[in-house]
Amino acid sequence: MIMSWISWIPPLLENPKPQTLAGEPRIVVMLHGTGSEPGVFRHLAHALNGYGVPALALTYGRRATRDLDECLRELEQRLLPLMEGGRRIDIVGHSLGGLMALRLARVLPPGSITTIVGLGAAWRGTPWTRHRLLRRHILGESFVQVQTRTPFPDDIPPDVEIVSIVSDADSVVPAWSSRLGRVIEVHGVRHNALPRRIPEILRALGLVSGSPVRPGPVQS
Repeated sequence: MIMSWISWIPPLLENPKPQTLAGEPRIVVMLHGTGSEPGVFRHLAHALNGYGVPALALTYGRRATRDLDECLRELEQRLLPLMEGGRRIDIVGHSLGGLMALRLARVLPPGSITTIVGLGAAWRGTPWTRHRLLRRHILGESFVQVQTRTPFPDDIPPDVEIVSIVSDADSVVPAWSSRLGRVIEVHGVRHNALPRRIPEILRALGLVSGSPVRPGPVQS
């Protein structure tokens, strides 16, 4: 197994504080992207706590650099115990985290996930690039696997709501991939800064009101 260089980097940001989840009817799970870490969601977790909603930021796949199927199995095992008693789970996924959330919704029991909010989510993959072997060693297997000449399937499981938060300044995940379901547009926000768009994320989760979310184009 190739271990990418970036997977060895220790956490650089403070992780959201652990919370007691027992008895809570709703949990927001947050999934970071390739090479990232749970700490990118620390401001969002604090905001969710203010609304009385527990937030759980997961680390997986050695900074999400491992094989996509390995990442999926790891997350599935982590989420299944949280679903006991009919608890509602919403997922906020940044970049690759959005794709992993969509794939989780397809393998977990129906009704397990209510809403998925994608932040520059690579729902349909990212563009194919050259020098894939070098990128695999540096950025990881998942970074290479998510690159595709043919967009990934974008079917949404029944009873799952998808909200995409997209930016016209996102140079990492193109619009043909990041727009799925309902769309909230922000302007001038870099890809890595999307997890800090707290008002838009809270609106996507239905915790605050705002202007209507308008449909985005679905491409295949």
